[in-house]
Amino acid sequence: MPDPTLLTDLPQAGEAAGTAARQLRTRPARIGLALGAGAFRGAAHVGVIRALERADIPIDLVVGCSAGALVGLMYCAGFSTSYMQEGVRRLSPDNVFCRSSGQDGFIDMAPLREILEELIGPETTIENLPRRFACVAADALTGELVVLSQGPAIPAVQASMAIPGLVRPVVHQGRPLVDGSVVLPIPVSPARALGADHVIAVDVFMPRHGTKIARHPAESLSHCFDMALRRIADIEMRAADVQIQPDLRGIPPGLDRSEDLLAAGELAADPVARRIREKWQ
Repeated sequence: MPDPTLLTDLPQAGEAAGTAARQLRTRPARIGLALGAGAFRGAAHVGVIRALERADIPIDLVVGCSAGALVGLMYCAGFSTSYMQEGVRRLSPDNVFCRSSGQDGFIDMAPLREILEELIGPETTIENLPRRFACVAADALTGELVVLSQGPAIPAVQASMAIPGLVRPVVHQGRPLVDGSVVLPIPVSPARALGADHVIAVDVFMPRHGTKIARHPAESLSHCFDMALRRIADIEMRAADVQIQPDLRGIPPGLDRSEDLLAAGELAADPVARRIREKWQ
């Protein structure tokens, strides 16, 4: 049963969707927002968006990866940042994953789908959102980057958040898809390809340096994998016109730190938003 408190914004967003969709989607995207992956650090993205809204920065297009896909979808659906923050607060390993009924060892993401249906509505499609949206995933067989810019919204975001090696790939549009962060943690280039003249990139991915030496082989392998992805993320960030990197050191991701994450996002974006307003408007 959907949470009536969380669904308060749904009727208003639905009523406005038709007119807003026609207005926003028929003009070229001028400013694009690339929201990067970041596990359970998505509340920092909400803080960035709040600062951009406060400065009246018009965002025409959002491309998200993993946690950025979830926040981007809620934003493009027309929800308030308060609603988005409450939605992000609901996500934790305890209520996103569950044991799979199969024998293949994968974890099931069915609870995440249920939460997404409550947050945005089960029949939402990407092309009918009030603001242009896309998210990125990776083909689990070929490693190809897949940009999802049309079709059902929930399976697209679910695919963008499917952690490889832990969660069973999400079969969407005929392809087995996993978390887009394995190939492009911060989707700047897809935002350009979809028509953004200027791209604001938000990096909540992971620290650039480890804080301790690996204690066992699995941890060492994971750290090396993270370093490779960090390098890809840095390359994408340099391709953006504006880079926003909230200082998340000392803030462990989790429900109880969402206020701190949101505040860090706002703090990083506030001075940047003022400069954007002066330069691009």
